[in-house]
Amino acid sequence: MRSKKPVLRVPFLRLPLLSALLGAAILVGPARAGENFTTFIKSADMSQAYALSYAGSPSNFPWDAVTPSDVNKPFADLKANGANYVRLNCWSTSGGDTHMNITQMKTLALIAKGNHGLKLYIDAIPADGSGAFGDCPAAWQADWVTATQNGTNFNWDSTRGAALAADVKAYYQNIVTQLAGQGTPADIVSIGNEINTRFVNVPSETSLYYELVYKGAAGVKVADSSVAVLLHIADIGSSQWTHCRNLAQANSRYGTPDINFDAFGFSFHAWLNPLDNPSWLGSNCLSSNGQTIGLKQAFQSENMGQFTNKTNGKSINLLVAETGWIWTTTEEIVNGVSQHITHTTMDMQNSGPFTTYQLDPSGYRQYLIDECTIVKGMNDGLGKGVNDWAGSVISGWGTGHGDWNMAFWDSATGALKTTATNHYPIISAFSGF
Repeated sequence: MRSKKPVLRVPFLRLPLLSALLGAAILVGPARAGENFTTFIKSADMSQAYALSYAGSPSNFPWDAVTPSDVNKPFADLKANGANYVRLNCWSTSGGDTHMNITQMKTLALIAKGNHGLKLYIDAIPADGSGAFGDCPAAWQADWVTATQNGTNFNWDSTRGAALAADVKAYYQNIVTQLAGQGTPADIVSIGNEINTRFVNVPSETSLYYELVYKGAAGVKVADSSVAVLLHIADIGSSQWTHCRNLAQANSRYGTPDINFDAFGFSFHAWLNPLDNPSWLGSNCLSSNGQTIGLKQAFQSENMGQFTNKTNGKSINLLVAETGWIWTTTEEIVNGVSQHITHTTMDMQNSGPFTTYQLDPSGYRQYLIDECTIVKGMNDGLGKGVNDWAGSVISGWGTGHGDWNMAFWDSATGALKTTATNHYPIISAFSGF
């Protein structure tokens, strides 16, 4: 996730509106869920749908629940075109166009799972001790200061750190419990977001870091042991593989408890890494021995047996937790705001690995097809799914994403972006998997 702290603009949810929106909801399934990874996961992050609908920005966007066309539309579109999951983030506080608190996240869960039967991948991000992810609760601030001695000591000490560890465990346990309580149980819960370097503002490769990740996973499993726990790693590089081994074998490194988790999720953004081009200069995609590789080589050739979970002896499943591609250089004006064309977009247009993909919906659809094919085709069968990070990011709106233009929907009309030749929506790339 690239955006961190946009300006807060989301108002309190209008309860009469919510009642009207969800009045016809039919909650599907029991209040116990979970993911056993027998079905390929085809997901899109829809965290911006809350603000786009209830904050009314842009005010003419057809998802806006004030209009006859309400926020059910994008979730119905996803389900109709092959998606079986949505990813929803959950922060301890709300933060404008990307960050939802638990109340807001539960609102979208009722729509996504309750109305449309989509499974839930919850990207749960506790506010950290520095306030970098929003204004965390005062109790968290105090407990973080005590546990870390105000950021100067990151060794696990049960006397100093017990309160902060309890905060983390309770945060994840509460999310799972509340979702189950409204009849929309979580299926996958991510412990943090891109936790390579820090978790709860505690540096990786420290004993306190491993203790807190363990507590987060434990909170999920205490609430419902069937819910899959995912650890999200940013990008794929030689240090990332090392980090994965350390997370899977935390006990042997620091004496901390084994982390009970089920999957690693990697961020794989096309402007950093090729799908299948090991000779591309500038790639950050590396094998554990430092060889430059593409996603295909990483997921099909890397020794995945090294990541066996010590807690239960099971192999760890692998997902692309975030993927996305800036698929157009066409400028749009939405509510008087211009979409910016970035140097990244132009670089991608001229870079060798991407010249085979058209800079339009057809190109992005084919890119997703190729990516799903690679992940599903892992030799050991551990590649379990792909999540498109920016499915709901709307160009020309928002402080941090106005220049990305990766959404599946048109910024001005809300219509699904379709290919020029056969009019297949971008998201229909998921239909064949």
